Amino acid sequence: MRLKAVFVMTGLVVLCAAAPMFATEWQGRSVLVIEADRPELPLYVAANEAFRATVRDASRQPVEVFLESLDLARFGQEGYLEEFENWVGIKYRGRRVDTVVALGPVAYRAAVRWRDKLWPGVPLVFGGVDRGTFEALGRVPDSTGALIEFGHLDSIRTALELLPATRHLAIVGGPPDRDLHAKFLGSQIAAAFGGRLEIIELSGLPMTEIEDRARKLPDHSIVIVTSFNIDGAGRVYTGQEVCALLAGRADRVSEWVLKIVGGVLVIAGIALLALNARLLIAAGWVALLTLAGFTAVALGIGHALGGPDREDRTALAVSCATRHVGIAMLAASAVPNPKTVAFVLAYLLSAALVTLPYLKLRARPASAGAARPGG
Repeated sequence: MRLKAVFVMTGLVVLCAAAPMFATEWQGRSVLVIEADRPELPLYVAANEAFRATVRDASRQPVEVFLESLDLARFGQEGYLEEFENWVGIKYRGRRVDTVVALGPVAYRAAVRWRDKLWPGVPLVFGGVDRGTFEALGRVPDSTGALIEFGHLDSIRTALELLPATRHLAIVGGPPDRDLHAKFLGSQIAAAFGGRLEIIELSGLPMTEIEDRARKLPDHSIVIVTSFNIDGAGRVYTGQEVCALLAGRADRVSEWVLKIVGGVLVIAGIALLALNARLLIAAGWVALLTLAGFTAVALGIGHALGGPDREDRTALAVSCATRHVGIAMLAASAVPNPKTVAFVLAYLLSAALVTLPYLKLRARPASAGAARPGG
């Protein structure tokens, strides 16, 4: 029994003694990735998996990828980066690093500051860095990468050009103490537009509260989603999911507006049909059925050529079936003749009789058996 214990202890000693030797005798290449936020966020999970796969597929030598997350959103207290730099220097002492990769503007700033001290002469590759950060640091030797235009300021400017009456700007993002990018982008937006618009801060709230407050925004408001990985209640979301939720709230309001407008148009159409009933009767059922036939053929052509996407196919079919409505109305306004008006009404009536049943049919959810791309 004592012999077995001695043997086990001896084996552990050998393994422990051999560990540093294994660490210093790595014959492959080493890449150190520096990120600003914690690696379990959806954006970084996808980026890290894609990065590792791409690097290993492109290299003929074994590649070991090390990851260092600054996690500044949660641990950004004063002196933190300096202490982190010391820890990284100790951790990688004696470890050859062939390339340093920085993801995002904050990580790029840290990598530039650390590189000459910890890894002099090692190439620096960066991604997701905005032009302002890049120009502020100047041209860094032995570095290359891709700049990114976040586009948030230009998106707001475009929205203001389209909606010049806008008075309020709601910013939706992750909690500033846990989402560094949301804090960074939100501060830029507030600095650029705070003097012109009332800034309504919705960042860091639970998603249910964000939806509720977005629904109650004052008139002449626009909403911008900056960076969103997690809400104030700790639930994980992607930016696309957040936009879809908020757009769904806006769609409910739009549906009521469209219903009101549609009701007005229907009443106006019925009134016009009643006033011109004699002319429609004079045109005869043959003419109406002929127009409906042409509309049905155009609808079928659009449906057949609409491609695999269900929504694209429906949109093209309806566009083909109603493409001459605007021209017909222009002709009716240019030639003020009762018969012209009657003909346009007949065309609109036939188009409605064909397209409305089609839209009703397409609005039904696809069954499991019919859920194919061209459905």
